[in-house]
Amino acid sequence: MASELNGGNAQAVAILARLGETMIEMIAGLLQVSKEEALTRVAASIALSDY
Repeated sequence: MASELNGGNAQAVAILARLGETMIEMIAGLLQVSKEEALTRVAASIALSDY
């Protein structure tokens, strides 16, 4: 992805960060919890996964 963008890696990181923020906001809305709680739940889920 980074190689296809004019700004290179910095722009790719910024885009991925914004996508991550948007996903957390969507999850928070679906679960009806705060963004911080949603982020904590996602992080815990990733940490406990077998992948």
